Amino acid sequence: MPFGKPLKMSSPTRIAPHIYNVLKALHDCGKDKEAFAFVRTLYDITGLALSDVVEELDENDDTRSAYITELLTDIENIIY
Repeated sequence: MPFGKPLKMSSPTRIAPHIYNVLKALHDCGKDKEAFAFVRTLYDITGLALSDVVEELDENDDTRSAYITELLTDIENIIY
């Protein structure tokens, strides 16, 4: 193999803390637009689509921030 060993898929419970840390770091720095883009990328990677309702939250700074805050809380409840 020219590029080394193939990547192993990690279980969602092993990946979730890393996703949480990235989202929290972006949110804590006031970069909610980037955090939302990260969430959108995660959905794209997994082949899912954000609902239209969630997409509309990206149009306003306050609703985007509230969405990221709620998402962080949901992830905390799942992994901690």
